[in-house]
Amino acid sequence: MIRSILLSLAVASTLAACGGGSTSPQGLSTGGPVTADPDPSTPAETRSATVQILSNRADLISAGDVLIEVIANSAEAVTGLELTLNSTNDVTSVLEATADDPLRLLGVVSGLNIGINTIAANFGNSVTVNNHPVGGPVFTGPHIQPWACQDSAVDEFCNQEPTYS
Repeated sequence: MIRSILLSLAVASTLAACGGGSTSPQGLSTGGPVTADPDPSTPAETRSATVQILSNRADLISAGDVLIEVIANSAEAVTGLELTLNSTNDVTSVLEATADDPLRLLGVVSGLNIGINTIAANFGNSVTVNNHPVGGPVFTGPHIQPWACQDSAVDEFCNQEPTYS
């Protein structure tokens, strides 16, 4: 898991210059501007944030976790932010402000279901993530049978616990 987080952070720093949200070729949202509405008397520009996926394209996520970034326009937006996974799991606690910018929050959302997941901010924004099994397939289609797994495989997809040396 730590290795995965470190890799995600390295990828995130490389992709940070890309910025902005978009829609993938498969039609999945990869983030974009969002607007909060906690207090109608507060100017809208102080209650907005941008939520985006950093670890990969939103339709190519695997292994049950995803690195996300939230950039808020104000401290009020950070304070009022709530993030949920699939409308039921509050995952706000995974977000941490970066040392150089308290309005930029990063976090790894874990516990994604296989298939379509929704990460939603209370600002009304949501990002759709398609999580694939760690053993794939992600974009190549189903595995072709037959094949032989290594002796240490724990399932029919040849998955095994990682080893480090």
